[in-house]
Amino acid sequence: MKLGLLALAVLLISSAATAQSIETEGIAALDAGGMEQARQEAIQDALQQAAMSAAAQVEASSDMDSSGRLQESVRVTPAASISSHTVLQEWSADGLLHVRIRAEVQPQEEKTAPTRAGQKAVARTPNFKKKIAVTRFQVVNSLQVEDISNIWDGYPLELLRRLELLGNVLPVNNISSLLSAGSEPIIDSPANREMIRRIAEQTGSQFVISGVILDAGFGGGTIRPYWGWQGKESGSRSELALPWPNLAVGLKPGPSERRLEVEIFIHDGLSGALIARHRASAEAGGRVTVGRDKPFASAAFFATPFGHVAERLIDTQVEAVSNDLACLPFMASIVRIQGKKVFLDAGGTSGLAPGDRLTVYRKNTNAPISSLSGTTTLGIPETSATTVTLREVQPLFALGELAADPAKVNVQIGDVARFEAARAGK
Repeated sequence: MKLGLLALAVLLISSAATAQSIETEGIAALDAGGMEQARQEAIQDALQQAAMSAAAQVEASSDMDSSGRLQESVRVTPAASISSHTVLQEWSADGLLHVRIRAEVQPQEEKTAPTRAGQKAVARTPNFKKKIAVTRFQVVNSLQVEDISNIWDGYPLELLRRLELLGNVLPVNNISSLLSAGSEPIIDSPANREMIRRIAEQTGSQFVISGVILDAGFGGGTIRPYWGWQGKESGSRSELALPWPNLAVGLKPGPSERRLEVEIFIHDGLSGALIARHRASAEAGGRVTVGRDKPFASAAFFATPFGHVAERLIDTQVEAVSNDLACLPFMASIVRIQGKKVFLDAGGTSGLAPGDRLTVYRKNTNAPISSLSGTTTLGIPETSATTVTLREVQPLFALGELAADPAKVNVQIGDVARFEAARAGK
């Protein structure tokens, strides 16, 4: 049973705000790949030490388990830049290459980023990238989108692409692997929670986003001229044949307004639970018919009046999803155990780095929590077991060392490692 004690801190430690000349020492193993590689690794180690000596950013969280043990997650990253460096000395001993350098270090100033209103706000600290999957969006009335090419896949994929540009999301599916969530919009029901869990398991995602196009209907009316092959235009029209064979000009009524209303749902992949939902709507005017020659999210699509509205709606929902994810913890699953070494299914592409320490939670899959009636599974209880410190990070996985013997704390494959991060800028 977790006591619920949670301490989150983002600290900025800086010895000065001006440039400094710092001497540090870096080391590297000589047997890894030859002298030159060891030299470069030792220099990089020394540069990192110099940067952290000038200014370091510490992100930490702590949690107390039922036995009173304090489990901590910690990440320390440099908050300074190196303008230049000089190698002062180099020597080897006991299979290690030592390099001493002098570096000119400049602590980084607090960065700001413009908000939607044009005001300045403190930029958020880069977080770990959380794996996100999207489902094919449902359309309430498919007849309303006959003139739009592939809005079912295009809308969620563009939403995911723009989330990725923010730097805190790692997409885990693409157009060829986009999953359908079924014929009905996904809401928070037992059947849909199970479907979300399956999607998350198949894609390895931490969160799943689904959605529904509620309205893309037309309104208003206007008369527009047209010309082309005789009889090509459908519907009510007034047409005049030209002297040339099969050519005609005419007038045809058409819509001048169009609505777009979309609701998105954010689900937790582990439990399938609905975390948040956001509904947004807008209205376009002018030539609101798109044309199937303009694929959804293409430059040609966004150049249309309806495309402008769709882009504005997507940006609004991207901001909402980003705010939701900012206060949720990063999580990776344990996929292999070798003694005290564990392998996580997240690596460099997720923003992990050697030295990161995460809290390991043991899942009690044999005792899921159910509703009072017993008909609905609410989730799986977890207990903080120990911590894992990352030793090696590859693009798609990371190798870490547990602080305790996995047999003694009962850590198993399928358990999770988390980093509880505070909402940046708060």
